[in-house]
Amino acid sequence: MVFFGDGVLMAIAPFKNSACVSLYLLSDSDEIRSALLSQINDPMITRSSASFSDEAFPIAAILKCDVVAAHVSGTCFQNTLRRLANLQRDNTGLKFVILDQDATPEKAVAAMKAGANDYIPLELNDLNSLAAQIEQVCLDGLFEIPEQPSKSAKVAPGRNALTLHRKVQKVLRAARFLASCRTLPEICEGLMETIGEALDATGGSLYLVNGNCLERVHSLDPGHAPDLIEFPLVKGSLFEQVYSSGEPLMISAQRDLPFELSSGWTGYEGDSVLVYPLIERSGDLIGLFSLHGKKNTSFTKEDRDLVLILASYSHETIRSLLAQERSRKAFESLQLTFENMNEGILLINKDNVIVQLNQNAEKIIGLEDKELTAGMNVRGLYEKLVARGDRIDQLSGTSPWVDAVGDYEYHHFCVDGTIIKIHGNELNSGGYVLTLTDITDQKRWEKDLFEAKEKAEAASVSKTNFLANVSHELRTPLNAIIGFSEVMKKEIFGELPNKKYGEYVSHINDSGAHLLNLINNLLDLSKVEAGKFQLSMEQVDIGELVRKTVTYFSNQAETAGIHLTVKDGVDVGLVWADASALHQICFNLISNAIKFTPQGGHVKIGVDKSSDSVFRISVEDTGIGMAEKSLEVALQPFGQVENAFNRKYPGTGLGLPLVASLSELHGGAFTLESTLGLGTTCFVDLPVGN
Repeated sequence: MVFFGDGVLMAIAPFKNSACVSLYLLSDSDEIRSALLSQINDPMITRSSASFSDEAFPIAAILKCDVVAAHVSGTCFQNTLRRLANLQRDNTGLKFVILDQDATPEKAVAAMKAGANDYIPLELNDLNSLAAQIEQVCLDGLFEIPEQPSKSAKVAPGRNALTLHRKVQKVLRAARFLASCRTLPEICEGLMETIGEALDATGGSLYLVNGNCLERVHSLDPGHAPDLIEFPLVKGSLFEQVYSSGEPLMISAQRDLPFELSSGWTGYEGDSVLVYPLIERSGDLIGLFSLHGKKNTSFTKEDRDLVLILASYSHETIRSLLAQERSRKAFESLQLTFENMNEGILLINKDNVIVQLNQNAEKIIGLEDKELTAGMNVRGLYEKLVARGDRIDQLSGTSPWVDAVGDYEYHHFCVDGTIIKIHGNELNSGGYVLTLTDITDQKRWEKDLFEAKEKAEAASVSKTNFLANVSHELRTPLNAIIGFSEVMKKEIFGELPNKKYGEYVSHINDSGAHLLNLINNLLDLSKVEAGKFQLSMEQVDIGELVRKTVTYFSNQAETAGIHLTVKDGVDVGLVWADASALHQICFNLISNAIKFTPQGGHVKIGVDKSSDSVFRISVEDTGIGMAEKSLEVALQPFGQVENAFNRKYPGTGLGLPLVASLSELHGGAFTLESTLGLGTTCFVDLPVGN
């Protein structure tokens, strides 16, 4: 603040935003300087650092500070003591602390004789403790009362011995009261009330960070401070400045200073304000508090120092209580989760005693209320369950809860029919965590599913046997019908008296052959599904087999106006396969292609070797094709892409499923590619060798 004349305010500016203790850290090790400065984060300590080897050694800056912490090692010990002693002669109020990596009793005595205020061994693996000791040396200076000025000196108002004594008494009374606080609300309220009384403040509030906002926990002037201040804070406001910098801030300003914009509260007017941050050891902000001075007066540096003393005195307690509060809430959340788990949990120590359990453990085991409690021996509990008729699926005659080694899992069958899966996890301490899961419903579903599967398989076997038996019974009369109709058709024993009889005989022969083919397919598919289809493996000339099959269908294709052709390169040599099954595959694919290809269309059959070990049969047509969703239907037995009311093409839907089954029996695969309106291509990939 800049004043001219009788307290006339000519400019507004905050006091230097620093704490009342300044520290200078001297070390030639950049790593140690950086580590210690990051650990010393009390807002009432201003930190600076330099190296002994700096060309421009900051003597002037060091003489202005309160405490010097010097890191020494090796041969520079005596030289460092001489330099610090010279600095202390120029500033008798300067304290210096020696940090020695090679500490010895002799060097400690030498340091104290040279005027050092403290000699601290430097342990690189415990810099956090070292930082705390340096902080304490700095903070101890706050309680030192300066010497009484001489009578000739002009004593400034408020600086006489009586005023200083009263301030010290206020500090001591406040410190005693704060030491008696045991809860977080109590310490927060006590801090605000004692500071407010010591400074005669007319208002103020203390906020703690809670998620994404600052939550008010105590206020000296209720009604002026909001309960919550959300992040982000108003840019440039006092709260935002302190929150961002982590340093206390004091401002004495003219009466129209816009406090509602500066610090987040409304409805208050005054001439001065002090905002102090509460910070974790890690440097994270815990919260902050603000104080307002009386009208027509301003906070002084002594007021600020008093706040810093009391706040620092309470700071660690607030940190500790806040950590306890967070731990308590986390524990309550975990306990709530623990109690509401679907599983039962038993925590057993190394002496086989139940240390903790949740409410579901008792319920799952089927015990009455309070029959299962902490402190019970788990062996006794197990014996009690066995005595009532429970049984287990392993470890007969022993208690797996006690006698097992390492993690284990088994099923426990309660006398009331409940089935419990018990999982034991061994702890490093020697105890166990037992997890009890009621799997009664799961086992019932598994049983029902197994029974349904058994019934379905039995029904499938019955169906297969029925189809096989019926097919066998139908083949004998069908063979007779086909044979006799063939004799009549060829007029072996004489000419038929009427040509109409010839047409009828021809229809009878064709229908019989079609029905026999259907029965053969049905019988073959049934055998495959029942696992009774036996392959007769032999060397087969696949090219020759394809040409013979195409020749068989040539008249049918010509009658239908379809171009049936064999692609070049079908002579790929001998393959190892069942000739009848391979013929059935080609027969069904070509038959299907002709059936679903309109007049003028094309059907092409090809054979090629995709590798030395696999050959491929392909049948490509330009027929009606299928939509992608229909491909799966076409591969199901009796599957029909068309429904029963709009079918245009005859068939039972057995051709493609039989091709797929016969391909799999050979260790191969059957695939379909089809586009609705453009046609279908069938691929059969089979192994070449035996």
